[in-house]
Amino acid sequence: MDEQVWRGVVNSILHGHQAAMRYEGVVMRPTLFVFTGGSLVGYVHLRPVYRGEDAQNGIVQMSDLAAAASADEIIAVWETQDIALACEIPARHEGPGLNILYASATTQLVHCYTYQERKVGRADNGLWSIEPQWTSSGQAQPITGIEPPIAELIELAFQPLPTVLDDALSVAAAHLEDHGYSVRLTA
Repeated sequence: MDEQVWRGVVNSILHGHQAAMRYEGVVMRPTLFVFTGGSLVGYVHLRPVYRGEDAQNGIVQMSDLAAAASADEIIAVWETQDIALACEIPARHEGPGLNILYASATTQLVHCYTYQERKVGRADNGLWSIEPQWTSSGQAQPITGIEPPIAELIELAFQPLPTVLDDALSVAAAHLEDHGYSVRLTA
């Protein structure tokens, strides 16, 4: 993935996270962006989940889109405290942080954008409208201590499907949508 594409995706993610917090009072849902040959093939947002095992399984199942696309690069996005609470696992660090992970078959780096929350009023849905005050610049780090469902998502994203279909990507997208995921294909 070239630098311009990477920066564009990261800026979109940061703006999307800020908009979700400000206008809806929520953090961005865990999301997986799938790339083949340097081009975005599509992305999937996590379906509504129950806490615990269902949340963990839901995150891992997003890898189906990458496997169906025979992805050579992915970007996974999640909020630290959101994943910890939903999956009932320890947080990677104290306080809120938006994680943007780049992975290929040979490289895995996570960029963590930590922030403090500043309440700026109420969103239309009654939740607090939050403005993140970024406290880190998202320096790339090795993925030590990564959350188990994210680690499994990465592992499965690059494994080929057991059967190859001519329209595997469309089939995987339809299957994920049938189970409540929000999927967008760009190819």
